[in-house]
Formats: sequence, structure tokens, C-alpha cells
Amino acid sequence: MNQRLSEIWKERETLLQRLSELQIEEWTIIQVSVSGKEFPVVRLDFNDVTQTIRWQGHLLRLAKKPYWFVKTLWAAKHHRATISKIERCVWKSKTKKIFIERHAVCTMINRTQKKLDEAAFPYKIRTLKTKMKKGSKPEIKGWRLVCAQRTKKD
Repeated sequence: MNQRLSEIWKERETLLQRLSELQIEEWTIIQVSVSGKEFPVVRLDFNDVTQTIRWQGHLLRLAKKPYWFVKTLWAAKHHRATISKIERCVWKSKTKKIFIERHAVCTMINRTQKKLDEAAFPYKIRTLKTKMKKGSKPEIKGWRLVCAQRTKKD
């Protein structure tokens, strides 16, 4: 292998690591200086072309649907998305009345959470349910990303 090419790769990796450290510092300063607003504990960067997510020097490549699912949650207000929004964004349907079998959605989410856990991803996927009414079960209304540092240990 060309020695100069090897040097370039090492230098590039060093610069990427430094950039990641600076981004962490930047977000820490923003969190401290801006009160009253909800900021994520760990910043995520998405690359749609390679379907990768980058955070604090880590990189995770996901399949198409899991990638768009995580990105949809991340981009949504308070990192929450309803079932219909997820169906539109992940399954890329142009119609408002789309229906994806709930089993397919739940299976995709469970598999995605396993991949995220294996990669030590800083966020967990939590299910949003309707409030229980007398004599009825709560229904799933969507999902959200919650920082793993803020969640209780299971």
C-alpha cells in the first residue's frame, strides 16, 4: 500500500475524532447556556446516502427502513412520531391513508432496537400509548427516542 495514502487515512481519522470532540463540547455549551429548551444529551448526525448515523466518534449503518425510522423520530418534535407519520416517512407512501400491518411495524422496531443496543446507541426507542380508560387497554399511538442516560435501568 502507498505510504502517503496510509498517512492521509491516519490524519483523516485523527481529524474526525477531533471534530467529534469539538461537537460534543459545542453541544455541552449550548445545553448550559440555553435554559428552558429541551436539547438532546447526545447529538446525532445522519447521512442519507450511506444510511449511517454518527455520534461521539461512533458510526452505525442501518438498513433502509430502520434508518428512516430513527431519522424520523430524531427530526420530530420532542423526538416523538405517530404511527401515521412513521408509515409515511419510513414506507414512503404519497397517500394519507396508508396502512402497514402493525405486526410489520413492531417487528421492524424490535429489530432496530436490537441493532441500536448492539452498537451502544445513546438512545432507546420507547412506545407511546394512549391513556387507559376504564375497562379498555391502552393502544399504541407512536414511538419516541429517549436518551439512554435518562432512562431507568430495566
